[in-house]
Amino acid sequence: MGCLRCRGLDYEEEELNTLSVVVTFHNEARSTLLRTLVR
Repeated sequence: MGCLRCRGLDYEEEELNTLSVVVTFHNEARSTLLRTLVR
């Protein structure tokens, strides 16, 4: 997944911003959530 040029870049961990992701999950099959989280 993602751009091939971006995959080759080295990112310094200190320079990266923090990120929070909220996944709304209600009345769905467990596999739907797992497919969202594991790639």
